[in-house]
Amino acid sequence: MKYAVFICTHGRADAQITFRTLRDCGYTGHIVLVTDNEDDNKAYQDFIENEHDEFLYHHVFDKSVSIRCEDSGTNTPIRNTHLYAWNACEDCAIEWHYDYAIIVDDDLTGFRYRYEEGGHLKSQPITKNMDKLFEAYLDYMDKSNISALSVADARNYIGGKAKYGRNMNTLVFRKVKDIIVWKSEMYEEMVTSLLEQQIGKFIFQPTFFQYDTKTMAKNVKGGMEEIYNSKSIFNRSAYVVMYHPSCISFDANNTGFRLKKDNAFPKLISSRHKLL
Repeated sequence: MKYAVFICTHGRADAQITFRTLRDCGYTGHIVLVTDNEDDNKAYQDFIENEHDEFLYHHVFDKSVSIRCEDSGTNTPIRNTHLYAWNACEDCAIEWHYDYAIIVDDDLTGFRYRYEEGGHLKSQPITKNMDKLFEAYLDYMDKSNISALSVADARNYIGGKAKYGRNMNTLVFRKVKDIIVWKSEMYEEMVTSLLEQQIGKFIFQPTFFQYDTKTMAKNVKGGMEEIYNSKSIFNRSAYVVMYHPSCISFDANNTGFRLKKDNAFPKLISSRHKLL
């Protein structure tokens, strides 16, 4: 199977944390830095040349075209959102004839195995064999009808017990031939995950290993931090409520919205209801 890791990045040519982390953890395969044409792309080319990495590539997409063609969820779309880069990764994977795409943000600092031992949830840092781990996930996808496999973060282990999920997030494995179009300039992972599952696609987040990432900070260069900090929690929540009014409502909690899972996902109906 042919696959690559696509790193969505902007304004961070000198701070490719995910790239460093992947190589340090033993990943030896293809990596594609995905940037838009409004970024300083010469800086990325210089970075690639200085790395002398034969499997490190660069893909540039036209952001103005993406804004005109994609569903941002608003009549006045912002320019610095993940949405356009994620769709550009999907397009690049198709154009470059990959079978699978591993799409990820640029600020991942580590990976770790998660397992239960003696009634306690344990973790072990991953320092090698990342190739085998990725290939195991992709082999599982190849033998199933799964459209996307996501990787859990620390939030999925709160309370000392692993909780599987059904949303795509910062690190997601994608079957390229099963096309997904990302939507919404805010909470695009949740919005798109629900939309795709409601039309019958299978998205799953097992909890065998997790990624670690930098803590959001206002002084971090690039990324989405400035946008999220500039919008109120209810402003951000309005996006997911607008896309999914049947299963998401406003709520005055940490996220600003509440998901009603009974209405969110398709149901399996007993065969006894089938017309003869």
